[in-house]
Amino acid sequence: RDTSVTGVQTCALPIYYPGHYGAWLNLGNIYVAYEDFYSALDAYEKAIHYNKNYVIARMNYGIISAEKLGDFDAAIAQYKEIAGIRRKLVYIPFVFSNLRSYKTNMGLAYYNMGLAYRQKSIYSDGDIMKQSYYLHEAIKSYEEAVKYLKKDYDARYNLALTYHLNKDYNMAGLEYCRAIEMEPMNYEAHYNLAILLKDMKKYKEAYEEMEKANTLIGSKDGGSGKQTYVFDVMSDVTQRDRKSTRLNSSHRCIS
Repeated sequence: RDTSVTGVQTCALPIYYPGHYGAWLNLGNIYVAYEDFYSALDAYEKAIHYNKNYVIARMNYGIISAEKLGDFDAAIAQYKEIAGIRRKLVYIPFVFSNLRSYKTNMGLAYYNMGLAYRQKSIYSDGDIMKQSYYLHEAIKSYEEAVKYLKKDYDARYNLALTYHLNKDYNMAGLEYCRAIEMEPMNYEAHYNLAILLKDMKKYKEAYEEMEKANTLIGSKDGGSGKQTYVFDVMSDVTQRDRKSTRLNSSHRCIS
């Protein structure tokens, strides 16, 4: 007997078994596949209604709300609900443990919350106070995320990037370096660290990091537009370094 559940059967399940939260989740996922995002949220809401602690439904609701509909507040509300869920941890040696999945879910909830807050800062209509507040909330979220996702490059990199946007250059530099330690072959952290060092007028160090980023981009994408842009930045850094050296030399002569 074939017991597999097709898309049609999944659509029928909530009708005959309205409390089947797994079916509501699957129905929501089908709506997402067809880009009917509002219907997807309705289905996820039903799943959450029948299971308040249904982490996957809340996570999907948040992701679709933020990334597809731009409703960052709704997304953040769901991520906060996930962060507040306290599951009973089960550990049976060599048989079963839900500790890892619990930590991963918590980490992802805080990570996605950080993304949502950072996006809110972008759409703050030039309000400096709001922008600063949302960036601080994003930083707090990412700091929680890296506690659970200790070896996750994306969480560490986004924490660094948000510090950078908030003009906390020392913390940004530290976190970029930690991200590079995790994935030294990823050009993004090298590139942004170079931009940070350039803003701090550390032109030689900036050039070195930009050169690393350029090499990594070349090995990955070949002669891409990214590489051309990096060359332009490297040229600008070189010119600034020469200008800085001349100014420093003249200052020494005056003294």
